[in-house]
Formats: sequence, structure tokens, C-alpha cells
Amino acid sequence: GRMSKAPSHGDRGRNRGRRWLAGPVAGLVIAALMPSPQRPANGAGATPARPAPSWVSSGDFGSVGLLQSRTARFRDDGDLDIGAVLLDPYRRYYISFQAMPWLEGTFRYTEITNRSFSLGGLASSEDFQDRGADLKVRLLEEGPYTPQLAFGLQDGIGTGLFAGEFLVASKAYYDLDFSFGAGWGYFASGSGIKNPLATFSDTFRSRTSSGSFGGEAKFGDYLSGENIGLFGGLAWRTPLKGLSLKLEASTQDYKSEPLGNQFQRDLPFNAGFVYRPFPWLELSGAYERGNTAMFRASVRANVDDPGLPKFDPPPPKLTPRTPGAAGSKAGTEAGTAAVRGDAGFALAPKVAGRMVQPGDPRAVAPPPRPAPHRNAAAGDGAGDGAIVDYLFDSLEGKGFTIHGIEFSHHRARLVVARGAALEGDGERAAAEIVFNAAPMPLRQVEIVQVARDGGRSRAVVRREDLRRQAKIDRMFDGLEASGFRVEALELSRREARVYLSAAGAGDRADDRAAARLVAAHAPMAVSSVEVVRLAAGVEVARVRLRRGPRGGLTAGLEAAGDGGDGGESSAGLTDNEKSELALRIFADLEAAHFTVDKFEISRGKATVYLTRRNSANRPAMWAGPAG
Repeated sequence: GRMSKAPSHGDRGRNRGRRWLAGPVAGLVIAALMPSPQRPANGAGATPARPAPSWVSSGDFGSVGLLQSRTARFRDDGDLDIGAVLLDPYRRYYISFQAMPWLEGTFRYTEITNRSFSLGGLASSEDFQDRGADLKVRLLEEGPYTPQLAFGLQDGIGTGLFAGEFLVASKAYYDLDFSFGAGWGYFASGSGIKNPLATFSDTFRSRTSSGSFGGEAKFGDYLSGENIGLFGGLAWRTPLKGLSLKLEASTQDYKSEPLGNQFQRDLPFNAGFVYRPFPWLELSGAYERGNTAMFRASVRANVDDPGLPKFDPPPPKLTPRTPGAAGSKAGTEAGTAAVRGDAGFALAPKVAGRMVQPGDPRAVAPPPRPAPHRNAAAGDGAGDGAIVDYLFDSLEGKGFTIHGIEFSHHRARLVVARGAALEGDGERAAAEIVFNAAPMPLRQVEIVQVARDGGRSRAVVRREDLRRQAKIDRMFDGLEASGFRVEALELSRREARVYLSAAGAGDRADDRAAARLVAAHAPMAVSSVEVVRLAAGVEVARVRLRRGPRGGLTAGLEAAGDGGDGGESSAGLTDNEKSELALRIFADLEAAHFTVDKFEISRGKATVYLTRRNSANRPAMWAGPAG
């Protein structure tokens, strides 16, 4: 057999480069063979399979890319990205602008912190500062089976310290974006792969050394150099909003950095992330060369974005209200005007160019009623329709003629024709129907009555008033069921007093039961409940209950009729004696041309409320015998 030749240092470098790039190249080939999973736009062909703009991000040099390497992706037209990159020993500040959908430009300012300006012959201890400008042009837009291609110049018109050219392809597959490319100049550092263009012309074999005062394009150096470098990687848009991960590999060994810098590479790949917490802010971090951390932050904007308005919009033009149709009835016209909004009604939306703000009442028109009886299930199935039908049926069943109903979050307006149904408790009955049928927790109902002559009246019924009235009704019903008749009710914030009369003589147990019934239906804020029982207009018993701090009934019960409880009493007089005394006094007062309105008698005091009848001059005061 033949003796095998030991591989040289260049061969080992080429082998390592092939192994590092095998993964990205394979992914790019697989993604190119599979159709992009994107739907056609406007029904005419498939849209280019480019990643969503929300995860196209910058690299270490400010242009769109992975980390050290570039991709064929572009930002949205008009996007502006301003940021800073910290990667020891470099500090880069850049402005990148998407001038056209197919053209990207980047201006970059780099500080090399381990080198000073004295290297250029200047006596200065400041960090070396370099200017650079990049351009990238899209050559081919991505298709269902073809990748997107782009060609770019790095530091092409700057000082040339980082000058290089690259040709790169990118292909997306779902949330993965594969990129693979080749580069000259800076990208070929440490690579042993020969420049294929050198086979066509010796011009491409040599490249002048980088470093000049900048501002000039060195066309003779483009695509030239003894070797070329390969790079590739992928980006993954994670399920977490705004977070993307990046992984890349290249043949670059970082041994030929500008100004004689040489960096140790412990890992053949770089890995990092990009996080965009807000559309205008981008944060990035990476672990590069296996021993160095990179941090980047940038702010983003789009020059096509109109931004915040500079001036408030002009107020809507006010136009006079148009009168109603000539052939309609006067009552219908007035009801429709009340529903649509009138200056006299605060709950209606004010119409000015028909601008209705959120939270304004929404009008509910009466449903069509082709027949007197309707099947409740034969509607459109919507819950609101069933509620409206029930509401109108219930109100019309009570005799109301409805013009319209409006609902807001806590209020409702009911517009009806004025009629006999609204006399007495009609307003309360209509409000109860609305409260029970409304799907929202209403606090009050405004009832607007519209007369045929256009006149309107307004009443407001609150839910709290109805609840209070319901409690009073239940209290009256309970007292009447116990054999009492309610003569008068006095209710204040802290006290409640009820005057009762009975068909027969009631004992103290009955009075106390009546007091407890009143206390059970009185508001919790009432701390004292007093029941006064009258016989022939004269107080014969008084029971007082006091509510304790915890809401229960405590001691302090008083009863008129004896002195056992320490309350007010008229001891020594029976009920019959009190009645006879009251009748004698009434007869004498009637003879003196007085009308007795009320008579109260206790242990040491008698109080009589009188009204003087029209007659000849009579004395204003009357005094009878004390017995």
C-alpha cells in the first residue's frame, strides 16, 4: 500500500470548517426542498416566505443578521434602528436604515478599547476609533422553493479595518430561519478554502491591506483575496412573545483582527438571544468565541409611521335638528325625539355628527309585532331579543303604550304615552318590570310620559326606593294580619314610630309582637322602634324597642298602661275610663266650636291638637275640669 500523508495545518482548518458548517448547510437544503408554509396573498400566487418583521433583528455590526454573520433578511421599508454593541474589546454605535425594500444601509462607529490613536502616528492615549459604512442589496426574493439571496459590503466605504463582502441565502420554515453564505476579506480570516474566482482572473488573488483614512470605495478589492470564508446558522422564533434564539458557526478564527488583535476561540459556534419587550425596544445578548459575552440594545422606529397626532381634531359641526315627518302623529314624534336625545333629558346621547362615546345609552327599538300573540321561541335565538320581547310584553300587558327604551350601564329610560295606567302606582309597577327584566344591575329607571299635544313629564324611580317601599308594604301586611290597622308611620334615619289601632282590646303581648314586626322590616340604620296603640284617638299603649350594636333587640322595652317597665304610663286609669274621659273632653270641645285632631294623655300630661271652626268670636283657649 501507499504511505498516507499527515494532514497539514491548513487541511485541519478546512476539515473543521466543513464539520462546523455541515448542520446549517443541511438545514438550508432541507428548507429549500420543502414548500414554505405560507398562504397566498390576495389569491394570486404564494407570498415570499420571509419571516415576520417582528423577529428580524440586528447582529453585532448593526446590520440585519445573526451575530457575527449576516443573513439575507431585511427590515420593513422605512425602519430605523439606532443602538450600541458591547463586545470586548469593541464598543460599536450604529444607525441602520432600510432605505428601500431591497436596500439596507448602516453607518457604524467603533471604539477599539485595547488600542490607542498612537498606532496611527498620533500622540494620543484615547481609544482607537474607526468609522465604517455597510450596504446590503437583495438579489432574489424568497419563493416557495427558493431561498432569498442578498449581497453586501461591510466597511466598504470606511477605513476598511473590517472590510469584507458576502453573498448569503436565507430560507424560512415555520418558526425557523436558516442562513448560509460565503464571504471575502474580513469573513475569510483563518479559512483555508480557496477563492473560486481566482480561477477566472489573477485579479481576485490579491487584496490590499485594510486601513486608510476612509471615505473611498476600493473596487479593486471587492470579492478578492486568496481564500473565502463560510458561515451559516439559524434563528428560532420561540413561543414566548418577542423572544428569538440564534445559533451560528463560521470558518473565522479571529486571529487576524484589525490592529494586530488576536482572540482565542474556545467554541466553534456562537449562541445568543434577542428580546423585544416593546415594538420600539430591542435587547440582545450572546456568548461568543466560547469565552466572551456580548450585549446589545437598540431603539427602533419607522419613518412611515404617522405617530401621535400633533393637533386635536376639530369639534364636530353643529347642525339644527331636523323636524319629524309631516304625516306622523304628534305623540310618536315626541316619543322618537325623546329616545334619540333631547336637550331636556340628560341620559340621552347628544347627537352632533352622530358621535356617540362608549358608555352612552344604547337605544332599543320596539320589536316588530305582526300578530297579537308571538311565540317566544320563534326569534333569532339571541338572549337580548328574548329579553326585549319579554319586557315589551310585560309593559304592554299592564296597559302601557311604549315609544322606546334606552339602557346604559346603571340607568334605563322608558318613554311611554301618557295614560290612565300611570296614575297611582303605575310608575312603580313599570319600574319593577324594567328592573326585573334588565340584564344589567340598573340603579334607576326614568319614566318619560309623552302627551298627544307634545307635553312631557318625567319621573325617576330608584331601585332603593322600591326596596324600601316593599319592606313597608310587608310590614303593613304583617300588622294587618295581626289584627292592627296602621293609622300613621313616622320614619327618620334613626327612629321609626308607628301608630296602630285595634278592633278589640289588645294586650301587651300583642303590642310587643307588633313592635318586633316593625323592627324586623325597618332599615338596619334604625336604632329605635316605637309602636303607639290608639283607642278612640287616645294613646293607650306604647312599646319601644332599641336595636343593639350587633343588630339584635336589646333591653329597654317600655309599655304604656302600667309603671312596671319604667316607661311613660297613665296609672290608675283603665282603657274604658280613658275612653270615657276622652269622649267628655271631645264633647265639650265640640260645643266650644273646636275640632279635635289628636289627643295624647300620659301620667302627668295631656296634649290635645285642635282646629278652630269658623264661628263668632270665641275664646282661643279652653279649659275644662281636671277630672
